[in-house]
Amino acid sequence: MQGIVPKFSKTPGQVKWAGAPLGWHNNEIYKGLLNLSDEDINE
Repeated sequence: MQGIVPKFSKTPGQVKWAGAPLGWHNNEIYKGLLNLSDEDINE
């Protein structure tokens, strides 16, 4: 995780959510955007 910029003394920055885990959106991309079937994905 990169540092939070700017750094304030009274209200320091914080990371509340680092994002989705790796691979979380794979089905959305493969099936939705690329129109791949389950068979194509399994290959």
